[in-house]
Order: sequence, then structure tokens, then C-alpha cells
Amino acid sequence: VRRSAEMAAAPTAGALETDALALEAGQCRFCLVEELTPKLIAPCSCIGSARLVHPECLMLWQRRRQHTSKSCEVCLQSWTPQLEPIDQECWVRGVQTNPRYPPANSDAFPLAQQQAATALMRPGSLIVQTPIRAAQTGCQVTAASMASQGRVEALAFFVAAISNNRAQHWHQGVFLIVHVGVRDATDETDAIVAVNLACARHCEAETVQNAAALHASLQEVAAGEVGTVRSLVCGPCHVSDRLCMLVLEPSAESAEQRRGDALKVDIDETDAEVIVAEPHLITHRARGRKVLLAFELQGCAVWSSAQLLSEVSRERWGLCRASPADFHSRQELWHTCWRERSPVHARSCEGADGAEFQAADGCS
Repeated sequence: VRRSAEMAAAPTAGALETDALALEAGQCRFCLVEELTPKLIAPCSCIGSARLVHPECLMLWQRRRQHTSKSCEVCLQSWTPQLEPIDQECWVRGVQTNPRYPPANSDAFPLAQQQAATALMRPGSLIVQTPIRAAQTGCQVTAASMASQGRVEALAFFVAAISNNRAQHWHQGVFLIVHVGVRDATDETDAIVAVNLACARHCEAETVQNAAALHASLQEVAAGEVGTVRSLVCGPCHVSDRLCMLVLEPSAESAEQRRGDALKVDIDETDAEVIVAEPHLITHRARGRKVLLAFELQGCAVWSSAQLLSEVSRERWGLCRASPADFHSRQELWHTCWRERSPVHARSCEGADGAEFQAADGCS
């Protein structure tokens, strides 16, 4: 009987092997930290040193690389577990910029003004084209339009079309800053992502269709009637990546409603909540809430903070805070900013009078 009990208590060879594997040290393929295997998982079919990962490291990888993160790039097997779309990081946070620009012109833009402009480089501020620069881009648009209507050589027409396309993105532009990525620019300054609220260009057909689909989705989840979703051409960058913006009535949110990576844009003089996010998260955040305004955004503009400071010093842009009214009036927004807001701008732009506004409008 004693011998039978000892045999029953003795571990088998298979059990010893299992225990040894459980205590085996492994290395996470992402953070390269060695851990005992119970703290690691094998999320795909890879073998060897690439087999194990920390669950939290895998989630971080999937959040930051959402468009290419559904499967392992080595064995091509789908990750287990998969990250839910609502937990993915907004693509805007991964935007980087590699600018080339001259240093800020300190003669036209003294240090005190540079500091004031830098303080405005945050979400909820506007980057407004100066009247001097608007006169130049307006003339570019007009010249390109005249060239396209006349009998010109194919090469001249091609050059005119490119010039017109670029100038229309910037002409009398009023760009709302929606995100600032700290030190995400290759010049080691901040990457600024902004969307144009005043562009006169027509959206692509796909953007208009996306706006209609967004309206239908919001109608299903929001409290009350949802107005027309406006489509805006917001800049020349990332035009294939969808982005939406909502203005919501303030309300207490549950933890589930706050889930997801929405960019919050603080606007002065209002309690309304302005958020920017991808479509699936926008509809999630709108559930049970009153939607005041909704936008489908096509593209964006990107600067590094040092690049923008340089362009401000060269009379191209001014900076001021946004107001709630800016989301309602596209056509007069640029004029309103310069006549009523006093944007921070280079010295030579001071005293913008009626003649400068007429020049900026006359060529457009």
C-alpha cells in the first residue's frame, strides 16, 4: 500500500517536461525582455526566438500599426488574439513630417512674437493664411484657370493644373489644429496636424458618399435628428485615410462611451465637445448624445512646429484661437479671422487694410 501511494505521488516524465517548459525563460520579440513563459504567449506560428510575446506588447503593436497589424509579418498567420477596431489608435497619432525650411526670420518676427506663436501651436488654434500670401495664391489659381481654358501646350497645361491644385489647398486657408505629436517631426520638433475649415474646393465623389454613410450611421445611434454631414477638403496630405469630426452637446459619458482613441479639440467660449476620429469610433462616441454638427474630412495638412514658425515669420501664416462660430461659416471665415481676431503674425503683415483684402479676393 505504501509503495502504491509513493508511485501515485511521484511525477511522471511527461509532467516533469511540462513543468520544465512552464519555468523556461523566453524573450518577447517586441520589447526583448526575458520572462518565464507563463507571462508570454505564442500569438502566431513563428518558432524560435520570435515565437513569444507579452500580451500587452502585442496589443501596443496592433494599436500603433492598425492598417498592417491583423497578421504576423513573418509567418503571415492572423494574430491571436485580435485587437478590436475600437481599441486601435487613431492614424493621426502616427503622422510624421520631414520638412525642409529656412530658419525663422527674427528680423521680421522678434522673439516675443515667436513665443506667442509657439504658445498657439496646440489643438483648438487656427493657422490662417495672411492677406499678403492669399493675394499670391489667388493669382496662382487665376493664372492656372486661364491657362486651362486657353489653347496651351500639353506641358504648360500640366504645370498649370499642378499649380492650381496646390494653390487651392492653401488659398485663404483657415486650418484647425487637431493634433500635436510631441517631437514626431524628423527635425525633432512637434508634428502639427490640421484641417482646413475654409477650402473652396469640391470634395471627391467618394468623400460625399462617405458623408452620406456617416449620416446614416449617426441617425441610428444619436439622440434626436442629425443634420446634414458636411464634406470638407481639408488638405493635400493623407487623402486616402478617413477622418470625421463631431460637435456634441456636453454630457456625462460612461467608461464604455469614453473608450477608443478620439482626438479632443478644446474650443474656447463653448461647453460643446469637439472630437476628431475615424468613422467607427465617431459613431461609438455619438451613441445616445445630441450631435450638433458633423463633418467628413478629406485630407489634412502637416507641419513641424519649427517649419510653421519659419513660415509665419515669412508672412505666410498667422495664428489665433478658434471660436464656436468657425464651424458654421466657411465662406467668410478667413475674412473674419483677420478683421476680428488679430492673429499673431509677422511684423510686415500688420495693418492689413481693405486694399490687401481686395488684392487677396480679386485674384481668386
